[in-house]
Amino acid sequence: MFSFFRREILVRTTCTCQAKESKLLRLTQYSQLFTTGIALIAVCVAWLQIKSAESQAQQQLAKSFYQSYLELAFDNPKYAEPKLSTLCPNIEDKEELRLCEAKYEWFVSRMLYAVENILAFDLSDEDMKSWKRTINDQVSNHADYLKTDSFKKSIGTYSCELLPILEKHGADKDEIKKSYNEYCKVKR
Repeated sequence: MFSFFRREILVRTTCTCQAKESKLLRLTQYSQLFTTGIALIAVCVAWLQIKSAESQAQQQLAKSFYQSYLELAFDNPKYAEPKLSTLCPNIEDKEELRLCEAKYEWFVSRMLYAVENILAFDLSDEDMKSWKRTINDQVSNHADYLKTDSFKKSIGTYSCELLPILEKHGADKDEIKKSYNEYCKVKR
């Protein structure tokens, strides 16, 4: 019936509405950031604990090496603070004299082995400074032996960290320089 009243009406609208963030969504985002921050802090704390434990373990190993040397020194006091001229007095038999000298050489080798191990640890600067004072004190007891031809032959067997200490206490400078150039790749 009145079809002429039917007209198509076209209405165009543009909606500029945006959904509001809910408080719950915002709280969730903050919670995720907070959790991430806590996780990072936990990782940092764990890393610091691992480094501290590692440092303590190395310090304990250094003490263990030194304790081993001290026990040897206690058992052999004449080798611990020798005077080479009186180390093996009144020994007429050449074999017995050589045995006495060999024991001393092995004593020094064990001491230097302990020293090399201590110097190889990754200790704090303060701890290393303290150990170097102790090491220098002990090595100085054997300065006369470090100057001998017998010791000169073995200089090349010692670590690059130990060579300056040996040089300071009288070991052959040319042999030390040769060892540096050959093994340490450091020119002095």
